[in-house]
Amino acid sequence: MDIDHIRQISVVGSGLIGHSIALDFAIEGYKVRLYSRTNDSLKRSRDMIRDSIRNLVRLGCLDPKKVAGIESNICTDSSLNASIIGSDIVIEAVYEDVILKQKLFRKLDEICPPHVILASSTSSILPSKLMEFVTRPERVVVAHYINPPHLVPLVEIVRSPLTSDLTVDIFYSLLKKPFQFQIQQTEVYLW
Repeated sequence: MDIDHIRQISVVGSGLIGHSIALDFAIEGYKVRLYSRTNDSLKRSRDMIRDSIRNLVRLGCLDPKKVAGIESNICTDSSLNASIIGSDIVIEAVYEDVILKQKLFRKLDEICPPHVILASSTSSILPSKLMEFVTRPERVVVAHYINPPHLVPLVEIVRSPLTSDLTVDIFYSLLKKPFQFQIQQTEVYLW
C-alpha cells in the first residue's frame, strides 16, 4: 500500500479530537467513517462538524459550494466492525486511558485486514504500550494531533523500534498533503 491507494480512513472516537480529525480528512476528499459507541455522541459530533464547517465558510477558508460534498464524505456508525470496513487507516481517538486503548487495539487487530495502519491520537502513551496487544506491531504509530486538528496543522508521529519505515512513510505522506483551506502545510514531527 502507498499514499495513492488510501481511499478511506476510520476515526474511532468522535469527541473533540476525533470529530475534528474526521473533518480534516473529509475536507481533503477522503471518505471517513466516524465511530462512537452511542448515537447521541455521533449526533453531537455531526453538530460540531457542521458548526466547524460554517465557521470555515464564514472565515473565507472554505468554498460554500464544497460543504455538501464534505459532509457526505463523513459516515457515522455506532458499530465498530461496520465503521472500519474498507478503511486503509484507522485512527483511534478515544479517552486517554491506557487500558481502554489497549483493549481497543486488540479488537482492531482482530477485525482489520493486515494492510491497515493503526494509529493512536494519544499524547501520553508510547506506541510500545499498544503494540503488545496486536499481531502486526509494524503497522502501529502514535499520531498526536494538536487540537483542533482541522485548524492546527501540527501532528507528532511517534514510532517504536517495531514500527516499519513503510508505515511511517505512508502516514507521514498522508499528513504532508497540503489540505485545501490551510495557508501553510501541515508540520509533522517524527520521533
